[in-house]
Amino acid sequence: MHTKLIATLAAAIALSGCAAKPPPSEPAVDLQNEGIAKTCTPSTVDPAAAAPATITMTNDGWCGVFVADKDGADKDRAGKGGQPFSLGLVKVRPAHGRVYIQPVNQKTRIEYTANTGYVGADEFTVALRSRTAGVPDTPLRVDVTVTPGEGQPTAAPPAAPARKPAAPAHAPTRRRTAPTH
Repeated sequence: MHTKLIATLAAAIALSGCAAKPPPSEPAVDLQNEGIAKTCTPSTVDPAAAAPATITMTNDGWCGVFVADKDGADKDRAGKGGQPFSLGLVKVRPAHGRVYIQPVNQKTRIEYTANTGYVGADEFTVALRSRTAGVPDTPLRVDVTVTPGEGQPTAAPPAAPARKPAAPAHAPTRRRTAPTH
């Protein structure tokens, strides 16, 4: 009797491996970080500090810095600011890319995307407007360093300035004209 029970259990265990398994679940997509550069190293930003924010990134996506409105009316329980700025304005555009400013959760994200193939330094300045009336705009400069992305070509070096035609080997001769009276 015990052998029959053991045989039945063994068969059940062996067949359990054949049972249909649920399909693997799809990985969750983080839409907040969709398209981010493979290497994205932003600095910690304190808008009240005079120092610029920095971004070091590869040219294969965007990279951004986060800032919070510490003067905002919606403070957390500890009395610290915890909300995005009401408005971000690009005051000085980057020479080699684009800037996008948007609220993300309780902060404002300032994103930079380099022009295709660009490698080098860039900078831009934004003004962030508090949600609290009467608080002046907060300027923030962002210095960017862009390195080549994986499989990305680097930008062609700037073209050499046009060369002036070479001066003739000798000065052209001029004919003398007879004086007229």
